[in-house]
Amino acid sequence: MYHSRRPAPGSVIVLLLLVATARGFAQQAVYEITAVDYHIEGRTRQFALETVVDLEPGLLFTSRDELEFFLADQQQLLINQRPLAEARLEYTARPVGPDRYAVEVDVHTRDSWNIIALPYFRYSSDDGLLLSLRGRDYNFFGTLERLAVNLDWENEKPGDGLTNVDELNLNWSFSWPFQWHGYDWRWDVKGELAYLPNDTDEYNFETALGITFPWLFGLDWTATYIQALDIRRGDKPDSDGLKPDTYWVTPGVRLGTTVPTGWMLGTLGEIRYNPRGTARYPYAPGLSEGRRGPIVDFTHSLSAGRVNWIGNFRDGTIAELTNSNELNLYRALGASNLEPWDRVVEAELRSYGAYLTDALFPVGLSARVGVFGDLDGSDQINDRVRGIIKRVDGEDRLRGEYGAYANVDLAVSVFRWGRFAEGQGAVFLDVGATGNLEDGLIDPDDILFGGGIEIFGFPLFSRALYLRASLGFDLRAVVDETTLRGSEKRDIFIGLDHHY
Repeated sequence: MYHSRRPAPGSVIVLLLLVATARGFAQQAVYEITAVDYHIEGRTRQFALETVVDLEPGLLFTSRDELEFFLADQQQLLINQRPLAEARLEYTARPVGPDRYAVEVDVHTRDSWNIIALPYFRYSSDDGLLLSLRGRDYNFFGTLERLAVNLDWENEKPGDGLTNVDELNLNWSFSWPFQWHGYDWRWDVKGELAYLPNDTDEYNFETALGITFPWLFGLDWTATYIQALDIRRGDKPDSDGLKPDTYWVTPGVRLGTTVPTGWMLGTLGEIRYNPRGTARYPYAPGLSEGRRGPIVDFTHSLSAGRVNWIGNFRDGTIAELTNSNELNLYRALGASNLEPWDRVVEAELRSYGAYLTDALFPVGLSARVGVFGDLDGSDQINDRVRGIIKRVDGEDRLRGEYGAYANVDLAVSVFRWGRFAEGQGAVFLDVGATGNLEDGLIDPDDILFGGGIEIFGFPLFSRALYLRASLGFDLRAVVDETTLRGSEKRDIFIGLDHHY
């Protein structure tokens, strides 16, 4: 006689779960990137794109959704490169076995117009008038890096502690990353020739060559050799009558890396730790005490977040906490009375939002807030606040041992002229304050407010180039009906790029 025993309900549930799990693993699709092909229209070099994205054969994904999310994120990284007019990623998935697919990715990019030479002018109520001939290559040798050459004539306003009333200045800078012998290298160059009538002419040159290589803890490290040369012509003796320096050379080395911590900061993603050590040694026979001595610096930061470009608006958030520690060994160990340390702590949060991007008038909202503390002296944050008169009688209005600042901008795309140009109008409100430990807390009367309007021009044939003009007012001076410099309560700026 055949007898059967009915299994307990709990055993049935466990059995069903085991079967479902087994089926899930058996049916789980695997997508593997097997090839990445680049299709480039323009001068951009393939290795420059490869440093932007994280696309390589062997990457595995457990679903089509996961694969497409990853590729969309990589495409956005390319769109963020303003020297590119267009970037898109396409893929094909070919079955190579049960629930297994080989994925071939095609990267398509088209260069924007990146070589520009134009006359340029800037006027700031604090810094005076600048007339300039400017040359730019925003995709230098196809590396997505910038070459800048400027021939400037500046007429700075006298009477505010500024000594350079007229200055003729030629300056240049470029960065050139390249690959050699299987390693990533980077060559940075900058220089300046400044002619100042009736004052000290200044000639400055600096070059740096760096190599990135795998080393400690499985991280990529970048080692850089730096060489600088400074020349002064017509330098006058200092207040103690010491002989001025006519030239000095400064060799140096730098080592740095980026450490993924694995810690997540909400929607900003993973926190990155960025340590960097630098040593340099200014030298010349009889070099003055103020420039003498080997200098070591350790700067490290914690950062998280990313900012994307959505059309001509930015979207995203970046948070950063930075501590720099510079020590002059000659001042610390010798007989110098000068302060050997220069230590600064600064925290900053920048956030951008792009809204109504498909509407007739897209909107962008930007905000920034920051604090700083100088442990061995004072620092100024004049440039963080628009609208205010930044110096009075040669003194910085926002200088102290600690301070804080905040900015808010609301921008609207007000017109778009076909494929040629886009114009944006914005209003802004800035606030800043500094203080000293001896004085205690910041006096509310020392808080400075600036507000005004800005206009942006985006030539659509060149994504990397955009112009900004702003008119700001010192709101405290306006409300109090006081003047800081004659009848001026305003600040005018015409130049390039965003304020932050």
